[in-house]
Amino acid sequence: MDLVQVELDDESPSGRPPRVRRRVRVWAGLAAVVVGAVAIVVGVQDRAAMRATERLAAVDGLDQDLTQERSEAWRAEASGVLGVVDDLVLLTRGTGGAAAVAIADGEPVWAHDAGVCSLVDLGGEPVTVRRAALTRVLCQQWRGSPSGGVLGAEVLDSASGAALARVSVVTSGGAFVTIWRDMLVGVGVDLRDRVVAQGWSMVTGDRVWTWTGSAGAVPVADLAHAQGWLRIDSAGGRILLDVESGTVVVTAAEVAQATLVVLPDGGTATTVVEPAGTEVELSGPSGASRTVIRDAAYARPAVDDPLARDVLTLYRDGDRLSGVDAVTGEDLWRLAGRPYRPLASLGGVLVIGYPVRAVDPRTGATLWTSTATTGLLCDGRNVGVLEAGRLVVRELRTGALVAASTLPDGATAIASLPGGRWAVVTDGEVVTFAPV
Repeated sequence: MDLVQVELDDESPSGRPPRVRRRVRVWAGLAAVVVGAVAIVVGVQDRAAMRATERLAAVDGLDQDLTQERSEAWRAEASGVLGVVDDLVLLTRGTGGAAAVAIADGEPVWAHDAGVCSLVDLGGEPVTVRRAALTRVLCQQWRGSPSGGVLGAEVLDSASGAALARVSVVTSGGAFVTIWRDMLVGVGVDLRDRVVAQGWSMVTGDRVWTWTGSAGAVPVADLAHAQGWLRIDSAGGRILLDVESGTVVVTAAEVAQATLVVLPDGGTATTVVEPAGTEVELSGPSGASRTVIRDAAYARPAVDDPLARDVLTLYRDGDRLSGVDAVTGEDLWRLAGRPYRPLASLGGVLVIGYPVRAVDPRTGATLWTSTATTGLLCDGRNVGVLEAGRLVVRELRTGALVAASTLPDGATAIASLPGGRWAVVTDGEVVTFAPV
């Protein structure tokens, strides 16, 4: 449609009648304003997109564009993926043990043939990018029965596979071995039904300390605190041992704190460890306490956007996931039924599993569901889930289908590797794919 139609008049200096000339100029001026407005809007959108991209770049655990085409890179005999350390992929072996291969081409670097193996971060904190200097491989092998036996453990250098330390825990009950920095700790039960814990230096090989508890104590299978404390329950109550010295660091009159996360408003969420249990304390930017949430433990998502921490995911009532307001501590929702864990929190969506389910972080209302029972990839806009042998890419907020890729036969799990690579676990093999 023509907005202005005129017939040219040669007698007019500009070739237009005076009356019409004004209308054309006005329209031209309005058009300039509109064009300018479009430029401003586009500029704002461009800057918003740049800010969104920069923000996503700061989020740990994100994968490269899930819709990007990928092709098979290499295969290795393995039953699972332990993780990535520097430029190596560490794998579990179906017959026991672990192996390391080069992430670039799958070339074997080292192999260890025995035990159930895991990666241990020497600082005690979960990390996204592991370094060989701060990561060890712990392989454990049990010989005996539920009433007693020997737990053998071997500590391997994650870069070379060389054995750094070995220990055998002879026990008349349960047993537990862990690593903290340069200390190797073994816990077992003696013939008098007492828990005995010992710590060895992995530098000198010497035993550094021994702690003996009362009868009826039960060793637990993890470190209770990021500072390196071993929690032990007994008939006399719960105590925490300092892993480096073997001394009791927490009694009924003592507590310890460690900052977990910084909140969007500059406040903090802090865990408070006591003999009676764990609490989460919320503080404002000035450090003043806002509230304490009792009998709670922070559950950090693998993909964790710092700007999404206005709602914190906590474990309450044991292993039941809940959401609380990060400022007031108000209990927003709790999930009944099966225990879930948080997988990704960003963009106004909390993805939990398993099976995979996306919920509104403030209400707990379900946004969409998936049948996936293992593995989750996320590029900040979409998530990738393993459904019926395919990698199905769904839009983060709506769950709408974006793309789907057929995976090798027997695919049971999928993991993200650096550089946009994927590792697909099948029956007896790990198959990797890299961007084309």
